[in-house]
Amino acid sequence: MKPDPHQPNTPQHVRLRPTLVNFVREFRATSVRLFAYVGGIGALALIAFHQLSPLVAGLHTSLPVSNESRAWTQASRPQPAFSAPVTYFSDKSESYDIFRHPDGGRRDILSWAPTPEDPPIAQLEIYRPGQERTEFDTGIFKISARGDLAHVQDVEPAGLLESKFGPVALTRFSSHASGTAQPCLSLARTFDEPRLLITAWACQGEQRSQRQALGCMLDRLTLLSAGNDLKLAELFARAELRRAGCRTTD
Repeated sequence: MKPDPHQPNTPQHVRLRPTLVNFVREFRATSVRLFAYVGGIGALALIAFHQLSPLVAGLHTSLPVSNESRAWTQASRPQPAFSAPVTYFSDKSESYDIFRHPDGGRRDILSWAPTPEDPPIAQLEIYRPGQERTEFDTGIFKISARGDLAHVQDVEPAGLLESKFGPVALTRFSSHASGTAQPCLSLARTFDEPRLLITAWACQGEQRSQRQALGCMLDRLTLLSAGNDLKLAELFARAELRRAGCRTTD
């Protein structure tokens, strides 16, 4: 068989070799340019990191720390600013504690317990915030987190209680502070001028007696010392004019 005169005599693998050589050369050149490009980006990122790291560190250190995370400290020698001689708890042990916040807040807490060693069965708190809070949380879960309640459950509204501070919302719930479920009742009343939050709860007796006990807490709550807070003094002076005694409206 005679060879085709139109086909060259160069073998097929010989004809493909220049094409492969050109491809390898282009691949190498492209790879070098790619590595140089990636290396340049990495160098720029490293330079930018070193330039911006002081600024980032400054921003990090200047971020405000959560005010709520700062600890409250208990006053070693509390000077009571309020009193609440409640006849319902005349046979109970009463304690008065003051907690201060580094941003200016103050919490005055009156507690009643069967004995000084027992957990409280009732508590009244007057919270005067400083810069640590911009708004109040009156939910029973927030109140229980600050007080001596445990495992709060079965929370539901329980109407209003008329008081010398005006209508106050009541909340019914159960607590396991004593190890067993106890029915409890709580209240919360906020004020804008002055900024003030009054909360209270009672876990003794039936709901009716708890309601009466809370009513007496507010009725007997008296300001002993306002310091330089004239608005606080005015608030309690106006409230005293509306005092109606320890009674409730069902």
